Parts: sequence; C-alpha cells; structure tokens
Amino acid sequence: MTVLLNTPSASPALNTCYKSPEVSIRSPATESEIPKINGVTPSKPVANGTNGVHTNGVHTNGVSNGYHDTVEDPFKLASEYAYTSRKLKVFTIGAGFSGLLMAHKFQHRFPEMEDIVEHTIFEAHHEVGGTWLVNNYPGVQCDVPAHIYAFPFDPNPDWTRFYASGAEILEYFKKTVRKWNLDRDLQLNTKVVGAKWHESEGMWCVEVESTKTQERREEWCHVLISGQGVLV
Repeated sequence: MTVLLNTPSASPALNTCYKSPEVSIRSPATESEIPKINGVTPSKPVANGTNGVHTNGVHTNGVSNGYHDTVEDPFKLASEYAYTSRKLKVFTIGAGFSGLLMAHKFQHRFPEMEDIVEHTIFEAHHEVGGTWLVNNYPGVQCDVPAHIYAFPFDPNPDWTRFYASGAEILEYFKKTVRKWNLDRDLQLNTKVVGAKWHESEGMWCVEVESTKTQERREEWCHVLISGQGVLV
C-alpha cells in the first residue's frame, strides 16, 4: 500500500499558517507492490473469508460473511398435522395366563382401546398355555381349587376335579383362546431375548428371535409388558 503526503508550501505572508497534511491512500496494484516483512510477502487476503481467512478478527471457516448459508432447525417436526391420532404399540411377553388376560382386556374388556392400541404378544413356544404347556410331569395339577383358578371373563363350571390337572387346565386355556379369538395378535415361536429403553425416542427396542430359524430382528414399542411366569 502506498501513502502520499502532500504538504503545501509556506505562505510568504505574516502569521503564516500550515494546513494539515493531506493523506492519499491506494491499494497496491500488483502483488509486487505488497511490502515484504523480513523478506517474506504476507499472504493475500481472500474476500468474504473464503479458505478460512480471518475477516474483521473473526475466523469464518470458509463460510460467507461468517454465517452459514443454511440454518439447521434444532426441532424435529412431525410431518402429520397437529392432533393427528396415532396408535400406541404395546408388546406383551408370554401367552400364559397373564398374556391372555391382556389380550382379552384390549380386545373385549376395553373395546375403545382398539383405536389407540396396537397390541402384539410374543410367545417363545409353539402353543399358548405358559406353565401348563411346559410342565407336563406326572401328577402336575393346580395347587388351589380349580373353580377359583379361571379367567374372570369365562369361568369354567365343568372341572372334573377339585384340583384340576395340568392337562385339563391347558385344554381350558386353548378353548378360551378359540372362543374369544385371543390369538389374534399372537406371534408363536418368537422369543424375546433383549429389550432396551431409548430415552430419545421414548420407546423400547425389543430384540426377538425365531425359535425355528434362530433369526433375530428388532421391534419397537411404546409400552412393554412382561407376562413371563417363574415356572416356565
């Protein structure tokens, strides 16, 4: 950069006064005119902070005028309209007494939940029944009077014994399922092998395994209910 000082000559008159020097500044026309410091020519600035050059003391990181051209929205908005209804996904583990009770509640006891709940029951075995399916040793039977060991929505007045056998209880379970269509949301031969809560999503990630092929997959739900018994 070249600086020229123009100083007017003194007036011959008495009480001579001097004007302030006039400063004329112009940019160097060529790179050869850029002064060297210790024999090194400073790097030439690049307009608008391109290539990470500091502009007005602020490092722009190659962004025009120090600002991003696009601004990321910190909020993730759903594509649906406000108040659009959606179903809650509910998983129940096990198709024994507890799991079948849940199926009846969602399908029959509270029919209005049909519009807000998507229910799935995962059962590791090939049939419903829970403990009465897997325990078939000789003499297995109910340890309480059979008339109080029944589904409240479908009691059984036809027990053949005061303490019903395991086989008779299992047949009662199967008959109840057929009568009330409680296997509508049932997935047999599907074992739950893991579940992890994801706070950011507000959902459970449930890992299930096919007991036939050993293939695994992930399923997601909002509510996870464990209907696993201690005797299976």
